Amino acid sequence: MKKPSNPKTGKKEHNHYRWALTAFVMAVALSGLLSLSSEAILENADLLLALLILALFIGLGILFDIIGVAVTAADPRPFHSMAAHKRAMSVVGSGSR
Repeated sequence: MKKPSNPKTGKKEHNHYRWALTAFVMAVALSGLLSLSSEAILENADLLLALLILALFIGLGILFDIIGVAVTAADPRPFHSMAAHKRAMSVVGSGSR
């Protein structure tokens, strides 16, 4: 079955749920990778190394939360005038999803 095309642009409609599936798969894969790697590293580690790795994971969580909030709160209007920065526009445009 073909996707319906947009009569104004002639382009095919984008699947709006694809980004959610992609984000879900990436989150599960990253979570599994971090879990397995920390388990392998911490198997015979002492307390100090375990606390350092825990602090690293907490820091990564804070960093990604900062990036997510910044993208969500960004106003896309200034980016419309920067046509050469298409990547910045796609990041800011998908922040409200």
